[in-house]
Amino acid sequence: MLSRDIEKLLADIRGNIWIATRGGLSKYIISSGRFKNFVATPGQSGLMIDDLLDLCIENDNLWIATENGGLSQFDLRSETFTNYSYDKFDPYSIVNNSIWALHTDKQNRVWVGSYAKGICVYDRLDSKFQALRFADSVRFDQCLY
Repeated sequence: MLSRDIEKLLADIRGNIWIATRGGLSKYIISSGRFKNFVATPGQSGLMIDDLLDLCIENDNLWIATENGGLSQFDLRSETFTNYSYDKFDPYSIVNNSIWALHTDKQNRVWVGSYAKGICVYDRLDSKFQALRFADSVRFDQCLY
């Protein structure tokens, strides 16, 4: 295992346990009792940073929240990463590179909670992130379902 600073544990439908740590991502393969580790490697595709905060699964994708490294999408079948970063010139990018919370809803949208910049949601049908602007009277729990 990469680190003892565990932020999130999550099981997938294949019987693996995914572990987000402050030192990278680990997959514990229950059937073999072995770990497979994923760490950031500058200049290569993969995690952008090893400081992970949260995980969620949407269809065959593991979404990975990082501290100051944006958001990563890991395809569970091909074991490839797609990374998303904040871009001030793109209104459909994530709202911040410090992502603290993730959630999938019944429509398989991925809700992304950031540090100090609010929430955005990724809808696969639109293939973009949409920032949410809440009125003072709107409660967050009313928006999830």
